[in-house]
Amino acid sequence: MQAQRTLSRRHLAWVFKGAFILLFIYFLTRANLHTILVSLIAAAPWPLILSLLILPPFVWAKSVRWGVILRGMGVRPPSDWRLSIYYTIGLFLGGVTPGQFGDIAKGWYLQADDVPLQTAMTSVVVDRVCDMLIMALLGIAALTDYVGLVSRELLLGAQVGTVALALGSGLLISGRFRHWLAQIADRGPLRRLRVGRLLDFQFSLISGALPQLLAYTLLSIGLNLLRGWLLFVALGLNIPLFSVFAVITLIAIFQVLPVSIAGFGVREALLVITLQHYNYPIESALSLSLLLLLLNIQQIVVGFLVSLFFPVRAEK
Repeated sequence: MQAQRTLSRRHLAWVFKGAFILLFIYFLTRANLHTILVSLIAAAPWPLILSLLILPPFVWAKSVRWGVILRGMGVRPPSDWRLSIYYTIGLFLGGVTPGQFGDIAKGWYLQADDVPLQTAMTSVVVDRVCDMLIMALLGIAALTDYVGLVSRELLLGAQVGTVALALGSGLLISGRFRHWLAQIADRGPLRRLRVGRLLDFQFSLISGALPQLLAYTLLSIGLNLLRGWLLFVALGLNIPLFSVFAVITLIAIFQVLPVSIAGFGVREALLVITLQHYNYPIESALSLSLLLLLLNIQQIVVGFLVSLFFPVRAEK
């Protein structure tokens, strides 16, 4: 029964991915490819170059936050430089493999620095939760920019989900709630692994580092939004700043969800909706989408090159 449910979820995920790929192809058939090429050639080079150059400080902010998480768990992490290497490789593997395998790879690389595997993987989970919590809250603000363009049911569902996520994450700060949750987890089928007790202990250590976690999370998200905004500038798209941040936030959220392949279809749909709202043609949206794809390709290429010089130690 469980296997059938897992299989049906996989089928549903591939249905979404196939639908968004078809949507991407549909947009291409509706657009003038020559106009897109001319738009890309005419793009201002300096905003684009600056957007590409922001990748190192973006990775640094993420890596420093990861180190804060590990120290909060009572572990002495490797240097921020080495964590940046692992994070860069994780971006590469996350971009070329399904299921966010890059997160698993980061934990595996960290294990090679004598960090217990359970602690390494837990730190990766906490790192992902930090991003998703803030992004979900920003996503609600982003959807308010699409009022009238999306259904009330979708907006209400997103609001309820975000509030639930925020409350759940906030309750993790409470020792009583964590202890109660740990008892439930340790009564389940994984009770021999003591997963609940482990997470309770780890989160109790991390709770003292929340201000730093929030600061570095906001810094990394801010750098990501800046990278996207510079692409609007490069193409000469005069869009209100809030709408720019709204669409970039929604694209970032949907790219993490397993509903598309590398964001194809989702990214284009959101950009088409936003830019057509400000009377820009579909070609402008596709040109911008290709530049955003360029940022993803940059992460993959840089991460791949780094992985050649820092292969994971097989003996670990």
